Amino acid sequence: MGYVHSGYVKILGVEDERWPYSYEQMVADVEDMVENSEGRLICEELSLSLDGRSIPILRFGDIQAQNHVLIQAGIHGREYITSRLVVDLLDDLLVSCPDGMDDVMFHIFPMVNPDGVVISQLGPDAINDRTLAEAVRAMLAGENANHSMWKSNARGTDLNRNFPEEWESLTGREPGSSPIAATRR
Repeated sequence: MGYVHSGYVKILGVEDERWPYSYEQMVADVEDMVENSEGRLICEELSLSLDGRSIPILRFGDIQAQNHVLIQAGIHGREYITSRLVVDLLDDLLVSCPDGMDDVMFHIFPMVNPDGVVISQLGPDAINDRTLAEAVRAMLAGENANHSMWKSNARGTDLNRNFPEEWESLTGREPGSSPIAATRR
């Protein structure tokens, strides 16, 4: 079991205005790619996060393609580097494969957990809904944790645990907690 905490990643000797990679930067990058894609990249709002942030889905390729590839990033708040990676890879794909790839349709969620990213980067004060913000503060205080390690959504749900991977076997887990302390029975 492991994870990537984006705060550890630094590009030495390089100033990067897109770091740390925020929700707002992701939205701006997606809008720019869609605008410059000449209709090849489609963006739709899949849903809204608990705190009202848009969760986009991007589609690139032939909808009639035999092969469909689902790519999702930013499911853990502290792993926002994956969102930047997916957006940058999609941008490269748009340039290198202007007509798409033969018989492939990509469905891309560049940031599944925007509230978690905001909490990880800015803390609970950046949550607009006061009830959610107070709940996040309480969860962080209960673990004596730093918000930069937050991985859950604004309700404290680890979205990654919605997949059938026997997460119930983990013990001693609080919402937003670090997997380092988790042990399997």
